[in-house]
Amino acid sequence: MPRRTGKRSLVAGADGDSNSCSSTARLQRMIQDGETYEALQTARALFARLDGAPVSAANPGRKKGAEARVMVLNVARTLAEVGEYQSVLDLARLYMANNASLREKAMPTGHTVPQVEEMSAEEAATWSPSGDTKKAVERGGEGDDPAWEAHRFQTGGRTAMLSLVRLLPPASKERVALLKGLTRWAAEEEEAEEGGREGLELGLELAKAYSARGEWARAAQQHGELARQCTGPDAETPQRILAASYVQVLEAWSAEGYAGEKDLFLARAVLHGLGTSSYAVLGALPFARAMMTAAQASSVFAPCLETSPLLHYVGLVVALLGARAGEGGREGGREGGREGGKEGEVFQLLSSRYQPTLRRDPALEKLVGRIGEGGFGLSPASNPMQALLSSMLGGGGGGGGGLLGQMLGGGQGGGGGLLGHFQGLDV
Repeated sequence: MPRRTGKRSLVAGADGDSNSCSSTARLQRMIQDGETYEALQTARALFARLDGAPVSAANPGRKKGAEARVMVLNVARTLAEVGEYQSVLDLARLYMANNASLREKAMPTGHTVPQVEEMSAEEAATWSPSGDTKKAVERGGEGDDPAWEAHRFQTGGRTAMLSLVRLLPPASKERVALLKGLTRWAAEEEEAEEGGREGLELGLELAKAYSARGEWARAAQQHGELARQCTGPDAETPQRILAASYVQVLEAWSAEGYAGEKDLFLARAVLHGLGTSSYAVLGALPFARAMMTAAQASSVFAPCLETSPLLHYVGLVVALLGARAGEGGREGGREGGREGGKEGEVFQLLSSRYQPTLRRDPALEKLVGRIGEGGFGLSPASNPMQALLSSMLGGGGGGGGGLLGQMLGGGQGGGGGLLGHFQGLDV
């Protein structure tokens, strides 16, 4: 009974001028006394009241939203200290949902909140999304403009969330869930504020969380998604960081397989990045190069680069794509009436020569086919893994009709082939 009375007084106090710091302290004491469920529900109710309550009747325009968010963070930290990780996740989601609401209020006409790093203190004190600098100066850069509250929240909000992430166990499902929410948040913000790179840091944190749980496939997939996002003229350093992290994941993952298959892990990763690129094979080339460079510094993969025929092939394909990109960066297309031009012919020759090693994994053949089509302009029927079948079925322009054609009576040299021997017989 006393507990319920305390909760009602906390929530009711939010409508008046009560000190939110004392409310936070009381909530923290409840948590330390083992009343974690009651504290969580009270914090949620208190947050809803504070977020919509005016600071005072004289100034109803300014809300207590900032106090509400500070309260949620402090309560979440205390919950993390006592191991209530699901409750931490609940409050973190509440915090992030509030950010989405702030952005909607702040950007009704498509205005952009500037990054705090790009603004001087003087600019920050006078900026207004409506362009009314005088009004912004009069209110000291604050007041009833929701864009100001959104701006102040965004610049520190994700940092605060990351501090919560680090309080959660590295291999916990709650850490993964919180990082997923944070990466979505960062992606939305970077869409609105062009040029942000914070998503890379958060994405790598998520990949580390997957790795800590032994979810190697998801960690690899996360690196692949980040690689597709990490493009452009200023992407060299982020790609190098990302490639080094990806190689570390592959090292740990390959340790769970056979010793003789370590090269397959690296080959799959590089060819997969080239063969499943959503933008262009040549566009994925810089990250493939970064992966091969990172592998050279790996104690696991460096020896494989010297001895593995499969990795020899991968290195040659990357170099060949680089040569093609150097000739004007043409993607696909024809040269001199021949599919793929000179590089396409070399690619086909390489793929035919290395066919036995590519057969170690059927998935590699499909990836090689996609690289041939997207990177060298080869039609699907001309992809190296289909060349042998094509020649057997009668393909090729040499006039022989292929092995199967000769058997069935094809060919231009007369004789009718094997089938012709049966046509004159009485059956």
